[in-house]
Formats: sequence, C-alpha cells, structure tokens
Amino acid sequence: MSNKNLHEAKKAKNDEFYTQLPDIKKELCYYKSHFENKVVYCNCDTEDSNFVKYFRRQPVKELIVSNGIDFRSPESIELLKEADIVVTNPPFSLFREYIAQLIEYDKKFVIVGNMNAITYKEVFPLLKDNKIWLGVHNNQSFVFKTPYTNDLEANRKFCIQKGYTDPHYVKVPAINWYTNIDHAKRHEDIILFRTYYGNEESYSTYDNYNAINVDKIKDIPVDYEGLMGVPITFLNKYNPNQFELLGTSDNGLIDDKYKTFPGLTEVFVKDYYKSGGTGTYREGNPTAGHYVENVAKMVYKRLFIRNKMLKNDYPKYDNYNAIEVSKVKNIPSDYEGTMGVPITFLTKYNPDQFEICGTRRWFYDTSLGITNGKTIVNGKETYDRIFIKNKKLQG
Repeated sequence: MSNKNLHEAKKAKNDEFYTQLPDIKKELCYYKSHFENKVVYCNCDTEDSNFVKYFRRQPVKELIVSNGIDFRSPESIELLKEADIVVTNPPFSLFREYIAQLIEYDKKFVIVGNMNAITYKEVFPLLKDNKIWLGVHNNQSFVFKTPYTNDLEANRKFCIQKGYTDPHYVKVPAINWYTNIDHAKRHEDIILFRTYYGNEESYSTYDNYNAINVDKIKDIPVDYEGLMGVPITFLNKYNPNQFELLGTSDNGLIDDKYKTFPGLTEVFVKDYYKSGGTGTYREGNPTAGHYVENVAKMVYKRLFIRNKMLKNDYPKYDNYNAIEVSKVKNIPSDYEGTMGVPITFLTKYNPDQFEICGTRRWFYDTSLGITNGKTIVNGKETYDRIFIKNKKLQG
C-alpha cells in the first residue's frame, strides 16, 4: 500500500485490515477455557472473517456475527447485550469509542489494537486501574489483508517471507491484544538485576517530573523505590503485583504531585533547540525531557511506575508531626509532609530539592512537634534525625 493510499485510508477512516488466522490462533489458545459454553460476539466481522472461522470450530454456546453492521448501531448494541465475550479486530480509528462501549456494557473481551492506544486519555486510566490489560502476544508486526495494493517494497518483502504473496497484504507494526480476561503471563515477575544506588549517574531525572528515566526494561533498577519513567513496551511484561502504574507523560496523565513543573520549562525548551533538537516542543508540553551530559533531550512516551515490593509503610513519631525514614535511600519521592532522616542525609543534600526544617533538638516551626530533644517512635527513641520536606512537592 503506497503512502498516498495509506493517507487516503486514514483520511476516510477506512479500517479494512483483516486479521490472519495464525495470529488469531496464537493468542486465543490462552483463553479457550473462558470461551467454553459462552456466547461469543464478533461485532466487527462478516462470515468471511477469520475470527468467525476460528470460533466455528470451538465449543462455544453460541456465536453471534455482526455481518458488517456498525458496532454503534442499536441493532449491534442489542446483540452485544446478549453476549458474554467479545472477540474481534475493531476499527483502529474508533478504538477509543469501541473500548468505551465494552466497558459501559461490562463485557469480557479479547481485541486487537495498536500499541499507541496505551496512552490514549480514554484508555490509559483503564490500564492504570487494572480494568483492562494486555494479552499474551504484544508489540507484534501483523500481516493484514486489505483492499489496497501494497507497493512498499520492504513491506511487501516482509509479507512474502511470511507466506502472503498477494499484493493486498500489508505489514503493520506495534500491534497488541487488549483484554480483561486474566491469563498467567500477567502474573510473571520481571527479573531485575540492575541497581540504582552506586550507579546514580546512569539514571537521569526529568526536567518536569519527579522521576528517573529508564530507557530499557532490562535496566529497571531492583533497589529504587521512587517514580520511574519507562518505555510503553513495559506493559508487555507488567505484573500488577510487582509494580504500580501511576501515569504517562503522554497528555500528562499523572497526579500533579509527581510533576516538578506543569510541563516542559522555557529554559529546557531553549536548551533543547540550542543543542540541535527538532520537533515542535513548547513550554508547558507534557513530554518528558531530561539532560544527558548537560544536553537537553526529549524522550518518547513514558509510563510512570513504582516498585510495589519496595514500597514502605513509614511510622510516625509519637512527638512530632512527621514520618520516620530510617535510611536515606528510602526517602519517598512522593511524600509532601515532614520526614525525619538520618544526619548522613547531609552528605547528599541538594538545597534545590529539599528544605531542612530542623533537627530533633530544634525546629523552625514548633507547631510541627514537641521539641524535647528526642525523636520517639512507638515509645522508643531513635538516633539523631534531621527534619526535611521535598521542595518540589510543596504547593
């Protein structure tokens, strides 16, 4: 398919890309027990669809086929109400509206979608709240059949190598499966072996988010408990028991308390273009930016995560309005209040990042506690403490 034809297809919102049977079988075999004796609805399909051909051979209670009617039509919605599970390749240009309908009618589903749908403002909150997740096989290059002639040489070569010689087949990269049916893969831990402490120089912080940048999934540090920005392909391996998904840099979909600024700063944008940067970035843009060896660089879409396994429950002092943080490395990145930390904190103190409020022997603000020269937790005195606040989280 030529670039001109592809552009025209997008302009006309023509989504005639038909999924091939091998890709369908490869994914749906993981949900077979869920399909048994259920009403399955293929609501973006005709009898010629490979999804329909697949389910004709499965022990489902009933298979409903839309036969080309619009999924938004009253007729299709009535059929949707009868279904237990929806399985199809919906129109990518209508993906937001399509998935919203499935959620509205509380339907189980396994559907095909583009990788970039992860950061749609209508989709990301569903992923964040574990209402939907990715399937087993993701970020794949699919070969779809289309009504268009594919005259892109490299693309055609890929299709031919896969056994699709007809010129109406086209390769489309970065394809995911989206579902709300559980599967074993999403409960597998990511094996981590990199460390942050002792290698801090390998992890830059963002200009506009209170988080470190991690360029590759394999480089997620095992010992960092704060916020991390990772590639969106992280979701391919995301285990909700291991990590907490907190936001995305795309559209700035994250709680403001994790932002050091509402968007890119004017200084950062100027530095970016001075260093030869391209694109149309402006002050206030939510895109994550950071300095690498004093050079301002933008990063592609990021997901913001935190390691649940390292999340601490910090005790409060009996006699101060503050939490006890017994180790400097455990200082939380998202706590807005006062924290008591070891005096060794001063060896790493950055006055632009933290405010020193006092010690256990004196306080700038006596309303924060009883200054009796002791810090007490559950009736027991701790070692000397300095009291601090994270400046970047103060309103």
